[in-house]
Amino acid sequence: MLTFLADEIRRETYVNLMDQYRPRYRVRTDSRYEEIGRRVRSEEFRECDSVRARELGLRLA
Repeated sequence: MLTFLADEIRRETYVNLMDQYRPRYRVRTDSRYEEIGRRVRSEEFRECDSVRARELGLRLA
């Protein structure tokens, strides 16, 4: 998502990183959404922290 924002929107975009994503409705059970059908793991969130956002030129809100 950060790469998409940096490449497709603009690098000066402000972002606020939070680990609160909770899949709802069909996303939890439909195999088409397997990649986003679960909560973010703690280790995944730590990997995608403010350092990565800054590397991409994004600004933290």
